[in-house]
Amino acid sequence: MSTIAESFADAMQRTLRADFVYVRLPVPREPGTSLETARTGLGTSDARAAADLGRWLSRWAGNGDLKLSRVQGPFGEVPVGVAIASLGHIGGDSGMVAAGRHRDDFPSEYDRLLIRIASNELVIAIQAADAQAARSELAAHQERQRLARELHDSVSQALYGIALGTQTALELLPPDGTLAQEPLEYVQRLARGGLAELRALIFDLRPESLAKEGLVAALAKQSNAMRARHQIVVDELLPAEPDASIQAKQALYRIAQEALHNISKHSSARKVRLHLSVQADVLTLVITDDGVGFDPAKDFPGHLGLHSMRERALEVGGELEISSASGRGTSITVRVPAAAG
Repeated sequence: MSTIAESFADAMQRTLRADFVYVRLPVPREPGTSLETARTGLGTSDARAAADLGRWLSRWAGNGDLKLSRVQGPFGEVPVGVAIASLGHIGGDSGMVAAGRHRDDFPSEYDRLLIRIASNELVIAIQAADAQAARSELAAHQERQRLARELHDSVSQALYGIALGTQTALELLPPDGTLAQEPLEYVQRLARGGLAELRALIFDLRPESLAKEGLVAALAKQSNAMRARHQIVVDELLPAEPDASIQAKQALYRIAQEALHNISKHSSARKVRLHLSVQADVLTLVITDDGVGFDPAKDFPGHLGLHSMRERALEVGGELEISSASGRGTSITVRVPAAAG
């Protein structure tokens, strides 16, 4: 959407030979959220220029086209004419396009007509892009659902059958069958580990699973997968399902998922503690391990896990703290507001 707005602003500035062009677009399906872009001077702009123009134009937005002899605006006290067009309603909110020139004969009738026709085309382009995005999201959702069903109906059942079969074989072993016991137990561990991981994967493939089953169940699935797959002891201290927004739960789940993945891959830990608590409308997740630890102040090129965890916490108004040192394990603490979103 930002690309459409920027291309439109560039085209309007060239066509009208405008000294500035300002575009404010409501973001479809995100009520109350708008995108601003502007072109000033030789086509350059930045967020500050767009914000300055937006504040200045907001005083005149209800007056239609402006023909002011001298005004004090973001460019100083200069003669300026402004053509303004409303974008109607996109997703329930209204937008605006404005173009200005430091000339007494701007905007002409042609200028007014051009900016209104172009603004109508901009609305059509935004609506078409939003419809395409919605179709893509639906197609991706349907493909995830299909894959989840196939994994459940085929691979999951096969792994369950292997685990059940090896358990039966172990029970039927004769007293002198100790040579077969170890490989059978190994196969059983692999099957159970694969089944636990597969259940966690199927959970991830269904975005609605977190809303239906809850954060506590999701964290338990990740813990079970880690125990079965990596033979790591996981101590859980999980409360009843907290009363929190889906955004807060989603952030904590993804952070926990990334943290547990890093532990199993890099830490050589033997024990992990997973603690979720709720106090004063804040969800706190603490994940500790007894692994090799690391220096959190150092950069790890190519490893974006820590960065993505911090970003997820910040996106919902939370914070993430990492405490670690070589040979002393790692502790990750995440706090997010329960009403985040």
